Amino acid sequence: PNLDCGSCGFETCYELAREIVKGTRGVEDCVSLQPTTEVRIDGKLMPMNPFISGIVRNTILGMLSPLKGFKRGKVEISL
Repeated sequence: PNLDCGSCGFETCYELAREIVKGTRGVEDCVSLQPTTEVRIDGKLMPMNPFISGIVRNTILGMLSPLKGFKRGKVEISL
């Protein structure tokens, strides 16, 4: 995704991509492609590194958790 977050152990996404092409690593090694939080704009998944994904997730849960009837689980928001 060209985020260069380094979570996979490589400095750049390009380096991981080279290893994927060689067959020594897989797409699943990219932490940013396996987010716990998904943001889609016009149906397109927006790539986020783990730090940003955590900020988005915790901010939304922080706003929703005081609401009556809130319970943990999958949350969907449409704008």
